[in-house]
Amino acid sequence: MSPIPISYFESLRPEMLAQLAAFVSIESPSLDKPALDRMGAALRAALQPLGAQVRIDAQAETGNNIVATWPGADGSTQGGFVIMCHFDTVHPVGMLAENPVRMADGWMYGPGIIDMKGSLTQVLFALRALREQQRWPAWPLTLLLTSDEEVGSNSSRPLITSLGAAAGLVLCMEPALPDGALKTARKGIGGFTVTAHGRAAHAGADHANGVNAIAEMAQQVQALQALTDYPRGTTVSTG
Repeated sequence: MSPIPISYFESLRPEMLAQLAAFVSIESPSLDKPALDRMGAALRAALQPLGAQVRIDAQAETGNNIVATWPGADGSTQGGFVIMCHFDTVHPVGMLAENPVRMADGWMYGPGIIDMKGSLTQVLFALRALREQQRWPAWPLTLLLTSDEEVGSNSSRPLITSLGAAAGLVLCMEPALPDGALKTARKGIGGFTVTAHGRAAHAGADHANGVNAIAEMAQQVQALQALTDYPRGTTVSTG
C-alpha cells in the first residue's frame, strides 16, 4: 500500500494550525480541574467526527481522563493499537496573556504547544487521514488522553497500565528531542519524603543537648544532590 501523499497533509495545514491554536487557547494546568475539563470537552468535540466510542474516566480532583475506542474489523475493542497523549500542561492559567498564541518566522508559539498539544493535533489529523484515505487498520485502536501526566499520572496510571498491558503496540506521542530525533525511552521517576526530627534545647544554656533538624536536613540535601550522575542518566532534585 502506497503512503498517503504529503500533499494531502499540506492541504490540511491551515486547519491543523487553527485546531492547534484553539487547543492552546484553552489553558489546562495539571492541578486545575475546571480548566482541564474544558480542554477535555474540546477534545471530545474534536473526536466526534472521527466516529470513536468515547468513555469518560471521571476524576474528583484532577481532570477527567478520556478513552476513545474504534473497534477492529471483527468488532473487538480489546488489545490492538493504543496511542497515549496527555492534555495537561505545566503552565498556570494566565500564562496565555504573557505568551499568546502567535505565528512568527514559520513557527507557532504559545504555552503547551510542544508538550503536548501539538502532538494531540497531529494524532487527531492522522486519524482523520486514515479515515479519509481509506487506510483505517483492521485491528482495534484506542486513544488514551490523560489529564495528569505532568504531576506523575497518579489518577491515570490504572488506565495506562491496563490498556498498555492488553495492547499489541503502544505509542506515546511525547514531543521529539531538540534535534528532531524520536524518543524511544524515558527515565523513570520516584518521589520520596525525607523527615528529620530534632531535639529542643536552650540555645544558650543547654546547647549541647540540642539536635538541630535543619542542620541534619541540610546535609541530607547535599548528599542526595551528589547522587546525580549525568553520564548514567541519573538526576536528583530536592525541594
